[in-house]
Order: sequence, then C-alpha cells, then structure tokens
Amino acid sequence: MIRMILVRHAVTDWNLEERCHGISDVPLGERGVQMAGTLTPRMTEFQFDEVYCSDLQRAVMTKNIILSGRTFPVHYDDRLRERNFGKMEGHTHTRGMELWPQEVSVWLQDHTYTMEGGETFEDFNARVDKFVAEILRTCEGKTILVVAHGGSLRSMLKSLGSRFGRVDMDYFITHACYSDLTIDGNEIRVNEFNSCEHLVGI
Repeated sequence: MIRMILVRHAVTDWNLEERCHGISDVPLGERGVQMAGTLTPRMTEFQFDEVYCSDLQRAVMTKNIILSGRTFPVHYDDRLRERNFGKMEGHTHTRGMELWPQEVSVWLQDHTYTMEGGETFEDFNARVDKFVAEILRTCEGKTILVVAHGGSLRSMLKSLGSRFGRVDMDYFITHACYSDLTIDGNEIRVNEFNSCEHLVGI
C-alpha cells in the first residue's frame, strides 16, 4: 500500500495579479506564507517516509512551512515543475491578448495548445507520468508527501486514474489545499480531495 498526500503550493503575488507562472521561479508572497501556515497543523498528523517536491521556490517554501521544521528525506524533482508556458510567462491573460491576440485566444480555449517557447502538453504529461511510475515502483509500504503545482498535480491524478481504471481523476486543485490518496494493490482510493477547511477565515 502507498499513501500519498498531495499539496499544491500556496499563492504568490503573481497569482494575486493573475500572471502566468509556468516554470518562472516566483516565491510565495505574504498571503501565501499565511495560507501555508494554516495547513501545518493538519500535516503534523502524518509521519512521512519520503517527501517529493518541485524544485521551484514557491513549492519549496510551501513544503518548508507545512512541515514546520520536521525532518524527512526530501527529493527535489524538476519533473514536478509546472508546465513551461513559454512567452506567456509573467503576463496576465489580458496582456497576452494585447500582445498576441490570435495565439492567446487559441491557448485560452485549448489547454493542450503550446505557446511559442513553451513545453508541449504531451512532453509535460510524459515527464509527470515518469515520476508517477517511479513512485509506484519504489514507494510500496510508504506514506509520501508531494508538494507541487496545479498543473503537475492534475497531471499526476490523470496518470494515476489511467493506471487504476479511474475515469474521474481529472480534478482542479486549490492553492495550499491537500488531497489524501491510498493505493492498495490494483485499487486507488480518494480519502480526502482538495481539502481546504484550514483556510476558512483567513
């Protein structure tokens, strides 16, 4: 059996400004630090055997906060990075429409479209799928924490769904929220999904 706790990083100032991140290495802002801190008490209920984290600093900062100084084996993995959105990175959708109206219009309607300089949807999913395959191969009997990004976590869920016959694993995940999955033999169970109760009132 493998237990997976999946956490999306908390918000950055770019998130609040609705700028596209991708692989741009943007830190958490003050709001994000506060959000991540509310998740810390919930994470103390888990004893992790391994921690896997995107190497981008918004994920690393979130991981550091939610583990609150506890020490676990940590693996920083660039396969968990968000998809590279090429020339759209750092821009809002509004600014993108001003600069490249035809291309951005297509991109906003078709999330598989590759912006100039960006990563193809197929390559993005392939690198996340390789991470998932490695986890399934090496983490039997462990409880693991994965801290990453909305796109990479969604890709992970779809990869797991395809491997375990779940057609309902294409989910949106909220900033600083977590999901709790158990893989037992040929079955995947969703114990909690996108749990955000800790954010109430902030």
